[in-house]
Amino acid sequence: AEHLTVPITLERRVAFKVAVAATVSPYASALLVDADEGLEPILAAHALAPTCGLIVAADGLVQPVGEPVDDTRFDRSVDLRVAAERGASAAKLLVIWRPDRPEAVRAELVEEFLSRSRDAGLAGIVEGVVRPPAGVAEDDWTEREAALLEATRELGAHQPDIYKAQVPLSGRGDLE
Repeated sequence: AEHLTVPITLERRVAFKVAVAATVSPYASALLVDADEGLEPILAAHALAPTCGLIVAADGLVQPVGEPVDDTRFDRSVDLRVAAERGASAAKLLVIWRPDRPEAVRAELVEEFLSRSRDAGLAGIVEGVVRPPAGVAEDDWTEREAALLEATRELGAHQPDIYKAQVPLSGRGDLE
């Protein structure tokens, strides 16, 4: 794997996102973009195909450098009303689900996100991603599949417009 010695500049990241939108959106039913670096540049460049729906990410990721996302929050700086006015039809929130973290915290997060999405006239997409409890390595965690079902039950109970599920069995296994 290639490792960069310096961070990718904002200009390069934005140019990449605009190029991806222009290339992929004619073939996609929807495109998920971040509000900070993707939404306005993509719209200003007219890079989104008119047949492609627009989904704005409303999650703030807690991610140690070089590590997987550890937690998420609702990014209240994302103005969902403005996103709707600019053409978005949905907002998406990633929720990290860990068995050793309180359900009430996740419930509050999801409920606020869904309420604000609906107030803005947007469909609310909740994406649950399970992680092992603290101190357990991902490869050593044997309860992942049961946790996927529990996370789906818990997060789906909030009735998001769309629940984006994590792939069971990490995409491995036969069709049965």
